Amino acid sequence: MVLELERRWIPLEGSRNFRDLGGYTNHEGRRVRWRHLFRADALGTLSDGDVQRVRGELGVRTVVDLRHARECALKGTAAFADGEAVRLHHLPLNRTDVPDDDPLPEMDDLGAVYLWISRGVGPVLARVMQCIAADDAVPLVFHCAAGKDRTGIIAAVLLELLGVPDEVIVADYALTELVGQDIRPEDRAAVFHAYQQDGPPAEALNARPHHMVTFLEGIRTVHGSVRDYVATYGVNEPLIARLRERLLE
Repeated sequence: MVLELERRWIPLEGSRNFRDLGGYTNHEGRRVRWRHLFRADALGTLSDGDVQRVRGELGVRTVVDLRHARECALKGTAAFADGEAVRLHHLPLNRTDVPDDDPLPEMDDLGAVYLWISRGVGPVLARVMQCIAADDAVPLVFHCAAGKDRTGIIAAVLLELLGVPDEVIVADYALTELVGQDIRPEDRAAVFHAYQQDGPPAEALNARPHHMVTFLEGIRTVHGSVRDYVATYGVNEPLIARLRERLLE
């Protein structure tokens, strides 16, 4: 189910980690719809052929860019998002408040880093969920620099709200290890550049399964459940019901 790469991974000239989140079966036996929701790395270097495929064959209507504004200025944004046929939402999943009593964890423990990020981006995460649930939003792609960290957080929370089992969420996260090896190291660790100048350790470049396990377990330890975590920021049951209606077969 996870390794249906011929259907799940969308090979593009200007993107190395553009993937379909469809096909995953939840606890109720319902499947996430194919060709409705995509996760990706940066989209600023898509070729003309890529753009034709994304807009034509895939029919993408909405782009959610999770990168910091300076990343967008340096690397470019999805030029095919024209504001009419394809809408662009810039919703940076970067912490802006870093209090002294909540320092950034060691970056070789990505699961702890994801938990640290989640403590400061709840309102933005909620806005991402609202964008996905909006009328005429799908097909939709959300992305960051490498499609690994910020994108991984959004994918994990969304799939969990759809009722997808943890083992599938973890496996989907780890697919970056298979399809994203050509992503440049500076992009694979782009999220960390916002918090310190020194280069991150090698482990921060990876997408090991245990990092996502740590994140999901940590959310539940602190909040009780992923639903309780997002409810704090306004992701209520009616919104979750809309997500399920739009994205589950």
